Order: sequence, then C-alpha cells, then structure tokens
Amino acid sequence: TGKDSDSADPTRPDRLLARARRRNANTPRYNEVADASGRFTPAASLSAHHTDQRGEASRGQDCRMPSWLVLLSWCCCALAVLLPLPAARAAPPPEDGPGLGPGPGPLADGFTDLPPTPYEPDPSTEAPEPAEPGCAPCRSVSCPRSAAVCPAGLAADPCGCCPAGVCGLREGARCYNASTGADLAARALGVCGEHMDCLARVDLGDKDKPEALCVCRDEGQVCGSDNTTYSSSCGMRLAGAAAGPDEPPVRVWLKHRGPCRAAPWVVTPPTPAQHALGAPVSLECEVKGYPAPAPSWERLSKEGIATPLPGDDASLVVMVRGGPEAFMASTWLQIMALRPEDAGKYICVAANSEGVARAAAEVTLAG
Repeated sequence: TGKDSDSADPTRPDRLLARARRRNANTPRYNEVADASGRFTPAASLSAHHTDQRGEASRGQDCRMPSWLVLLSWCCCALAVLLPLPAARAAPPPEDGPGLGPGPGPLADGFTDLPPTPYEPDPSTEAPEPAEPGCAPCRSVSCPRSAAVCPAGLAADPCGCCPAGVCGLREGARCYNASTGADLAARALGVCGEHMDCLARVDLGDKDKPEALCVCRDEGQVCGSDNTTYSSSCGMRLAGAAAGPDEPPVRVWLKHRGPCRAAPWVVTPPTPAQHALGAPVSLECEVKGYPAPAPSWERLSKEGIATPLPGDDASLVVMVRGGPEAFMASTWLQIMALRPEDAGKYICVAANSEGVARAAAEVTLAG
C-alpha cells in the first residue's frame, strides 16, 4: 500500500535524519576515545589503569619511520640549503630614443608603457573641403601649431580648413572685404588679427583700385611699459614680434593712453644768419615732446647772460603756433631791422614738465 511504501522509502526526511544521527554516534569527536567494548567515551573519564593499558598498547604498535627515509630527508634538506634557487633574469635597462624620453616601463595595471610613435597621417582620411567659394584647397593650407607663432594672434578661418584658426594679419596689411567688390581670389590675402577690422579705404581716387586694410579698433597712441609710444594698442601688442626665434618673448603692456611722457627735444634748430645793417632777420625753430613743450627765445650776451625775448624791445617779434605734427610746436624770432647790438647768439628753448632742451644760432653782420 501507499502507506507501507512510504514507510519503507529510504529517502524520506525522517529516515535520512535517523541515519545521520547513527553515523554521528559512531564517529569519535576530537575529545573522545574508544574503550574496549567499542563505545566512545570522553578522554577525561577514562580510568588511570585503562589509560596505562592503552598507553602500553600504543607503544607496542608505534609506527616508526625507516632509517633510509630519514637519511633521504636529511640529504634533500642539505641540497636545498647549499644550492640556491636561480636568480630571475633581469631585463635590460630601457634605452632612450631620440626625443622620446625614457624607454618603455611597466604601468600599475600590468600593461607596458610604450614610447610614442611619430604621427603619420592616415592616407584614407580626406582633408575637409573649403567652406566658402574662392578658398584654396585645404590640403595646401598650413595651419599654425599654436597662437605663439602668430604675432597678431589667431583669427577665425573663413574657409574652415583650420578649426583652431589662422594667423591674423598685422595692422595696415591688405585684407579681403566684400564691399570693395574684390573677386573671391582676394580671400588669399588673409584675415585681420585680434582687435582689428578689415575696412575699405576711403582716401582713394576714382581711378584707384578699391582695397581694404586692417585697422585697429582701439585708435590713438598709447604708451607701452617699455616707455615707447605706439601708434595704437595693436602695434604695442606686436612689440614682441621683433624678437628672433631663439630670443625670449618680450611682453609689453599698456602703461597709459597717449604718448609716453618725454622730455622735449629740438626737431628743427635755428640756422645761423648773416645780414647787412637794417635788413630783416628771421630765425625758425621746431620742438617736440610730451606734454607738448612751450618754446621761447633767449639772447646770450658777451658776458654769457641769457635774456628772455622779446622783452620790451619793439624791434623784436616772437611768434608761436602748434604743429606741424602732434605734440610739436613751432616758433619764429623776427628782427625787424638789424642793428649792431642785435648781433650775437640766439637760443631756442623748449620746456615741459619732463625737462628742457636748447639749440643756438649765431647772427652776424655782413661786411
């Protein structure tokens, strides 16, 4: 019946548990020993004389290692001590390649750091086509490596051949401006550099060919940190471009707007004059400086005393006007009718907050 078959089934859980218990009962634990009847009894509960009997039996049945095996073990130990293990073969030191730095070396992740290889363009990669008509093929364009090689800075490439930009043109260079009616081939002129615009010239005649020039957005003279006056801030930024490729770059920054303050100097000194009595005499002098100097005249006596002119002498006239250039002044000294006492040395004086300059000329009587 189903009940009998279930009770006889050896795989039932209760039968498996009973079998496991019987097996564990016949297995000695770490602190049990078997007595004479085959039962396992804790070692601490054995009697002394039973322990002595077990000890005698154990000594009679003691298994000892053969002498030849002991001798063989000693020989193996001696060989292991006397013969060291072969050392691992050391790898040759890395060699430095030309311009590549240290040679290959292991990385932390177990890979090998191989030296870089020279760049070789993929022949299957096609150069981009120019984005605008009139541009040269991109394969013929040499893109700058960095902005450091462009004195006027980088400018956006209208042809799209150089994603990082192209070297901009300097101030005053010809450039392409569509308003001039120039053909598309004029794109080859290039693009103006930083802080500049390409403006069409308005000072040309009707018969002149239209053209455009790069003009600095920030017009007006500026003073650089090198105490040099530049026509514009764009010209000041190009100050370091004159340095050679092996010379360190020269960094010039804006000191202040306007020319650098400078002591005056005489641009056009007066010239010596020789005239007859009663003849008119005129001396001219041009001076320059920043701030613009104020010119004046002096007459040096035989005793070496300088007297400012004109003073109260009605026969002398002094005129002053600005120019002909910025931060310049022009002056004239006129003797209405030459007299014997007018002969002598006349001095043109230029003075401003930065200093004084002088230039002299001799006036003599003819005959």
